[in-house]
Amino acid sequence: MSSIAFPKPKDLQVFPEDTAEKIVLRKQRFELDGRRCVDCGRPVILERGYWNSMHLMHLKSKGSGGDWSMDNLATGCLDCHGKRHNAGGKPVPRKPRTNR
Repeated sequence: MSSIAFPKPKDLQVFPEDTAEKIVLRKQRFELDGRRCVDCGRPVILERGYWNSMHLMHLKSKGSGGDWSMDNLATGCLDCHGKRHNAGGKPVPRKPRTNR
C-alpha cells in the first residue's frame, strides 16, 4: 500500500504568478479590509496554503475588463470567493444565523 505525499503548507506559499507588485497589493488590501472577508466577516490569514488563507478577489473580473487596481480588489475567504465565481462575480447575500 502506497501513501500519498501531501505538500506541507510552507511549500504552498510561493506562487509563480506572484510579482513583487501583487504581493504588496495583497498585503495592502488585507490590512484595508481589516484582515477579514468582506462578504462574511470571517477572519483570514495572509499566508497561503491554509484553509483560512486570504483570497484576493477581483470585484470586476479580469475577463470582464477588471484590473489590479486597489479599488477593484477585496479580501475574501475560500467559501465566499468560490460563491462569487459561481454567481458571476457578485457577492452572495449572507443568510442570517440562527441560534440552536
